[in-house]
Amino acid sequence: MAFKILEHTADVGVIATGKTYGQALEEAALGMFSFMGKGKAHEKEKLEISVERERKDELVVFLLSEILAQCEAESFAPAKMRVKEYDGTRISVEVSGERKTPGNIIKAVTFHMLEVNEGKEGWKIQVLFDI
Repeated sequence: MAFKILEHTADVGVIATGKTYGQALEEAALGMFSFMGKGKAHEKEKLEISVERERKDELVVFLLSEILAQCEAESFAPAKMRVKEYDGTRISVEVSGERKTPGNIIKAVTFHMLEVNEGKEGWKIQVLFDI
């Protein structure tokens, strides 16, 4: 339901929360997109991305990494991500944005300080990005 910027000496990151794992992941993506933009991208086109991993923490890193790679390869500036399907190990998402150079300052999505937890109020995802 929200993300906040995580202060770190060498990297940048986000702490994202949501009532469901999917909502927290959508917020984590929005946080990543906030570092990638040179201004707000418009939701004109869509990218479809699917990733499969056994563990939820690995799914976070591999999904965000795939989004980052696709955006760089396609010169696509992302605006929003929506989870289309999630079955526990496979996730399919739709990333909306527009074709323009994203102004990417992110080199990689890292496992450093990665946290994926479910609590009483929902899910929390903490992820750092190498810039």
